Amino acid sequence: PQSGHAASEGATPRKDDGLRRPVSRHPHMATVHRKQLCVTLVLALAARLGFVLAYPQVPVVNDAAWYDQAAYRLASGQGEGATSFARGPIYPLFLASVYRLAGHDQTMVRVMQAMMSSLSVLLIYALGRAVFNAKVGVIASFLAACYPPFIAYPGWLLTETLSVFLLLAFV
Repeated sequence: PQSGHAASEGATPRKDDGLRRPVSRHPHMATVHRKQLCVTLVLALAARLGFVLAYPQVPVVNDAAWYDQAAYRLASGQGEGATSFARGPIYPLFLASVYRLAGHDQTMVRVMQAMMSSLSVLLIYALGRAVFNAKVGVIASFLAACYPPFIAYPGWLLTETLSVFLLLAFV
């Protein structure tokens, strides 16, 4: 016979971490959370795409211009000087891959970053759910979907969107 408080509440072991957690008394909440998450992801994508496609974007200057030119050189096979010790190679490689597929099109980069930022919202949900519960995950993802800098960053040819996405993906 099992003993302990968790067993009396109907807990089941989870395969991923071996910890015992109570089974939900409201199985319909999983469906509610799934619907809320879907609405949140649609909101996130719509806000980001709306911003990058409808709102005039800032000019590509300073760091953004360096990333753009480095990526263009990489995409066109002129990789020399495309990376430096002052800036990492990951973002220029990302931009170069978009430029290889779509041409030197900064709008396509912004669209790709809008999609990546929306996926970050999903990763924030997953992190909140893993650390706390599904309700926390839904709330955290909604806040991230509406957070103005996360909506604006995809419009800039800078590392922020990719960095946030990769950080969340590897947590």
